[in-house]
Amino acid sequence: MAQKTILFISNGFAEDLVGARLVRELSPQFNFLAIPIVGEGRPYREAGVEIIGPCWDLPSRGIAYGSEFNLKAEIKAGAIQLYWGKIRALLKNRRQVDLVVGVGDYLSVLVSGLFIRKPIVYLWVTLSHFDVAAKYFLKKYAVMIFSRWASWTHLPEFKVEFLGNPHMDTFEITGNDFGLDKSLKTVGILPGSRQPAYNNLPILKEIIKLILARTKVNFVFGLSPRIDRAEFETIEGVSLSYKFGDVLAVSDLVLGLAGTGNEQAAGLGKPIVTFWGGGPSREEELVKGHARAFLKGAAEVLPPEPNLVANTILSLLANSAKMGEMGRRGQEINGGRGSTKLIAERIEQWLKSN
Repeated sequence: MAQKTILFISNGFAEDLVGARLVRELSPQFNFLAIPIVGEGRPYREAGVEIIGPCWDLPSRGIAYGSEFNLKAEIKAGAIQLYWGKIRALLKNRRQVDLVVGVGDYLSVLVSGLFIRKPIVYLWVTLSHFDVAAKYFLKKYAVMIFSRWASWTHLPEFKVEFLGNPHMDTFEITGNDFGLDKSLKTVGILPGSRQPAYNNLPILKEIIKLILARTKVNFVFGLSPRIDRAEFETIEGVSLSYKFGDVLAVSDLVLGLAGTGNEQAAGLGKPIVTFWGGGPSREEELVKGHARAFLKGAAEVLPPEPNLVANTILSLLANSAKMGEMGRRGQEINGGRGSTKLIAERIEQWLKSN
């Protein structure tokens, strides 16, 4: 029997992580290809997956909306050449593809429907609208649709299954406690994975300074692999780590400026404090919208005012009942590990019978 080929199409770093995790759960008897719509596709490379088409980061890092999106900067950085190269790669490789796995919002469905035209398993893990074209391609090509939400209002005309939240499977918890003082509360800080992580550094430093002036607290930064650690080593009295899962595990509360990272923290039952500002993807309307969709009742969403943020964190740390309630709400919306293994089993069953 000829080896079957699965093509992963994902549009974002967090979505690439989900795709790469699914690859690790699938049998090595299959051939894997991937085309990250944005970014460099690092998670796929680390999973040993062949990436088709060109890959490089654009200034927006894939955030093509919001008031700070700059189309001219995207074009100057080679956006036209990048996406034309991806289209050519899709057309060149489509004959060998037996199944597409789309991860993210509706864009992965559109790309698959326009250029591959093969059966698709769609992992709906990102807030998304579905236009007429996306629904047409889902109706024509989708063999399974999995949602990261236990309940949903979109796509009522389709069979959508919930097996858990795939984002919760993309990090490991090894038990590293970073040598923190266990008698103190711990605040985990997720600065994000894009330029705002650097832009917000002065505010984060001021927040830490204000809190430490009033009480002793452990601070540990959970850094994305896309972030330069050296920029954060100027902060005194904090721990830095790329062990994202361990940072979440030791935290009593998370000061989160991430997107998916905030959702994952909430999924582990951690109350979230966040503030808007700092650049693309951190505009007020986007941060508030994200919190409404993924962090309802689990997060305090604030303006970028250090005193207000520091006071809110201190107030929550002193109120275990409120932190517990926020944690429970976050788990209800974002919890549920183990779904990628279940989805992999379903994909293998389909490929064996088709």
